Amino acid sequence: MISDSHEGLKGAIAKVFPEASWQRCRVHFMRNLLSTGTRAAQEAVAALVRTIFAQPDHASAMAHLTEVTAMLRRKFPQAADLLEDAAEDVR
Repeated sequence: MISDSHEGLKGAIAKVFPEASWQRCRVHFMRNLLSTGTRAAQEAVAALVRTIFAQPDHASAMAHLTEVTAMLRRKFPQAADLLEDAAEDVR
Protein backbone atom coordinates (compact mmCIF):
# COMPACT_ATOMS: atom_id res chain seq x y z
CA MET A 1 0.00 0.00 0.00
CA ILE A 2 1.20 3.48 -0.83
CA SER A 3 -0.07 6.54 1.04
CA ASP A 4 1.00 9.64 2.86
CA SER A 5 2.38 9.19 6.36
CA HIS A 6 -0.85 9.99 8.24
CA GLU A 7 -0.78 7.78 11.32
CA GLY A 8 -4.52 7.07 11.21
CA LEU A 9 -4.32 5.93 7.62
CA LYS A 10 -1.26 3.78 8.31
CA GLY A 11 -3.09 2.18 11.24
CA ALA A 12 -6.18 1.48 9.15
CA ILE A 13 -4.07 -0.10 6.40
CA ALA A 14 -2.35 -2.33 8.94
CA LYS A 15 -5.69 -3.34 10.45
CA VAL A 16 -7.60 -3.99 7.21
CA PHE A 17 -4.68 -5.38 5.20
CA PRO A 18 -2.43 -7.02 7.83
CA GLU A 19 -0.33 -8.83 5.23
CA ALA A 20 0.34 -5.72 3.14
CA SER A 21 3.53 -3.72 3.25
CA TRP A 22 3.38 0.07 3.43
CA GLN A 23 5.33 2.64 1.47
CA ARG A 24 5.25 6.42 1.75
CA CYS A 25 4.05 8.23 -1.36
CA ARG A 26 6.89 10.13 -3.05
CA VAL A 27 4.63 12.96 -4.14
CA HIS A 28 3.32 13.58 -0.63
CA PHE A 29 6.81 13.18 0.80
CA MET A 30 8.26 15.75 -1.60
CA ARG A 31 5.44 18.17 -0.77
CA ASN A 32 6.18 17.76 2.93
CA LEU A 33 9.91 18.12 2.39
CA LEU A 34 9.67 21.20 0.18
CA SER A 35 7.32 22.93 2.61
CA THR A 36 10.14 23.02 5.19
CA GLY A 37 12.20 25.57 3.26
CA THR A 38 11.85 28.76 1.31
CA ARG A 39 10.01 28.85 -1.98
CA ALA A 40 13.15 30.13 -3.69
CA ALA A 41 15.11 27.03 -2.63
CA GLN A 42 12.46 24.44 -3.50
CA GLU A 43 13.71 23.66 -7.01
CA ALA A 44 17.31 23.13 -5.89
CA VAL A 45 16.29 21.00 -2.89
CA ALA A 46 13.95 18.90 -5.04
CA ALA A 47 16.66 18.31 -7.65
CA LEU A 48 19.11 17.25 -4.96
CA VAL A 49 16.65 14.85 -3.31
CA ARG A 50 15.62 13.33 -6.66
CA THR A 51 19.22 12.17 -7.15
CA ILE A 52 18.62 9.73 -4.29
CA PHE A 53 15.77 8.08 -6.20
CA ALA A 54 17.97 7.77 -9.29
CA GLN A 55 20.42 5.41 -7.58
CA PRO A 56 20.60 1.88 -9.01
CA ASP A 57 19.99 -0.03 -5.78
CA HIS A 58 18.96 0.35 -2.14
CA ALA A 59 22.50 0.39 -0.74
CA SER A 60 23.58 3.14 -3.15
CA ALA A 61 20.43 5.13 -2.43
CA MET A 62 21.02 4.95 1.32
CA ALA A 63 24.66 5.99 0.95
CA HIS A 64 23.66 8.89 -1.28
CA LEU A 65 20.88 9.85 1.13
CA THR A 66 23.51 10.28 3.83
CA GLU A 67 25.47 12.64 1.57
CA VAL A 68 22.39 14.64 0.57
CA THR A 69 21.27 14.92 4.18
CA ALA A 70 24.67 16.32 5.15
CA MET A 71 24.45 18.89 2.34
CA LEU A 72 20.95 19.94 3.34
CA ARG A 73 21.67 20.11 7.06
CA ARG A 74 23.64 23.37 6.81
CA LYS A 75 20.87 25.51 5.30
CA PHE A 76 17.78 23.34 5.68
CA PRO A 77 18.04 21.36 8.94
CA GLN A 78 14.30 20.64 9.06
CA ALA A 79 14.40 19.15 5.55
CA ALA A 80 17.45 17.08 6.50
CA ASP A 81 15.66 15.72 9.57
CA LEU A 82 12.55 14.82 7.54
CA LEU A 83 14.68 13.10 4.89
CA GLU A 84 16.52 11.09 7.53
CA ASP A 85 13.30 10.11 9.30
CA ALA A 86 11.66 8.96 6.05
CA ALA A 87 14.69 7.12 4.68
CA GLU A 88 13.15 3.66 4.81
CA ASP A 89 9.57 4.76 4.11
CA VAL A 90 10.07 6.28 0.66
CA ARG A 91 11.27 4.06 -2.17
